[in-house]
Amino acid sequence: MKVSKNIEHFNLVTLSLLTKLYESFPSPLNINSENINDFGFSIVPEDASGEESWEIGTMVNDVIIFLAEEGFLRYDKDPNCNEGNFWRTRLTLKGFTILGALPQTLSTAKEKSLFERAQESLNSVTGTAGAEAGKQVVAEIFKLALVGAS
Repeated sequence: MKVSKNIEHFNLVTLSLLTKLYESFPSPLNINSENINDFGFSIVPEDASGEESWEIGTMVNDVIIFLAEEGFLRYDKDPNCNEGNFWRTRLTLKGFTILGALPQTLSTAKEKSLFERAQESLNSVTGTAGAEAGKQVVAEIFKLALVGAS
């Protein structure tokens, strides 16, 4: 099944955010209007068009809100109501546990956590192989979240 570009972009930004939050855990990150787009623009594939670069780079705000609504992370809202400011952003126990989990689909002796797979897919972001790897990791993350919720 062909995945739409906006979902591919969502997957990239999701992996970027979750890996950075996992690496900083338990310390929170302050994501603000000055650095928010770095989370998106830093992972734009080399072969992306100008339009795709803009879409990936600027969707971070929406992805943070979605991941918070789904319980993967939490943040403090800006008391001045400035959009694009997410203070003390960190993974929830759910997000941390899922990223540290070993995928059920792997059966090798050297199983990798979802965090390690997320890092690998971000490093191979160019081309269809990277997009497919990212899609699989995000799908596994959300699948584990749904199983845990039921």
